[in-house]
Amino acid sequence: MLCDIYASEKKAEMYLYVRRGQDLEQLPAPLLALFGKARYVTLLNLTAERKLARADVTKVLSEIDSNHFYLQMPPSRYGEFDPHWSGRELDGPAS
Repeated sequence: MLCDIYASEKKAEMYLYVRRGQDLEQLPAPLLALFGKARYVTLLNLTAERKLARADVTKVLSEIDSNHFYLQMPPSRYGEFDPHWSGRELDGPAS
């Protein structure tokens, strides 16, 4: 699938993937408000075999097929969230 990639001028490291030629004005208004002004970055030919740095290409393709876009959010300042982390690690050794 040929995809146009746009960078958000509102939020650093936020990217929007759409099918080649997709009119951005046809995307949901809340998405456009969140994303802000779009700056064209590049054209990619996405296939299931292609590796992406910060996204699962299978999920990107699926989201574009079903929603007409894939929004890549910026990385967390603190790394990936660990759902098993309870915060108790900061309390020190158990008494």
